[in-house]
Amino acid sequence: MVIEFSYCVLGGSVDRISRHIQIRWEKPASNWSKLNSDGSCVHNIGIAGGGGLIRNSDGDWIMGYARNIGSTSSEAAELWALRDGLTLCHQLQLMAVEVELDANLIVNAITNNSCCHSALSPLIDDCKKLLSQLPQAKVLHCYQEANFCADALAKMGTSLEQDFILYPLPPTHVIPLLDKDILGLFCNRLCNSLPNI
Repeated sequence: MVIEFSYCVLGGSVDRISRHIQIRWEKPASNWSKLNSDGSCVHNIGIAGGGGLIRNSDGDWIMGYARNIGSTSSEAAELWALRDGLTLCHQLQLMAVEVELDANLIVNAITNNSCCHSALSPLIDDCKKLLSQLPQAKVLHCYQEANFCADALAKMGTSLEQDFILYPLPPTHVIPLLDKDILGLFCNRLCNSLPNI
């Protein structure tokens, strides 16, 4: 309460403490698959892309994808990438899927049962419907350091000549990122937190 009072009344003068945390991609539980998706926007040219990948409980590649979305917002790019990934999960007839993305706003929109009245609501509704049709599914937020493979595919999407590509095998430049994930290597992330009083 003291921290909240100080922040509100004294204009946010509470000192924050920076600390490093270790982040890595985590394998899903046995008999589960993991979908990581991401959106990417090249702001100087106004082009967006989306991409992602599905891996099994050993961390092995099942399928990847990338989409050139055209001109749109980063939120819409995230949702298009998620929708593509969930559609692919259905096509592959996966029974248990853990979904991870690094856009907390999108995670909240998908997991929140309240009605959304925005231009993005059709995409949000599509994603919710696709999730509800999977036998088992959970949606989780991850830090971008645990989402590098999906990020690489999303960036590929921004420069695709066609609308959508499936990757039965990982693209060459994604393989080192996959190897890092399978080995369980950590990345350091600098986080700010309020001091304990």
